Amino acid sequence: MDTQGAKNANSVASFLYDCLQKLLLKFGNVKTVVLLSDAAGGQNRNATMVKFCARFSYDFGVEIFHLFPVCRHTFTQCDQNFGLVRSKIKKKGKTGTAKPWL
Repeated sequence: MDTQGAKNANSVASFLYDCLQKLLLKFGNVKTVVLLSDAAGGQNRNATMVKFCARFSYDFGVEIFHLFPVCRHTFTQCDQNFGLVRSKIKKKGKTGTAKPWL
């Protein structure tokens, strides 16, 4: 589709730059930014992110922590939440409106 863009390292860095810049302007007292990646730190696409973090940190005077999950330990809280929702959906059956879920 024409409305969907690429999800490569450059587009992610551009998106992060825009979002972080706006947040830092809104909340001027931020000194530390923590990023969590869902891919291994040694993968080539993360080289762009490391360069982005270094430049952004220099330009805006913030400290950036870029964290990577430990290999084979990527089960996150979101996964647990989605699992709970799926189990509740199976028990509840089909519904025609959102009201029973709210």
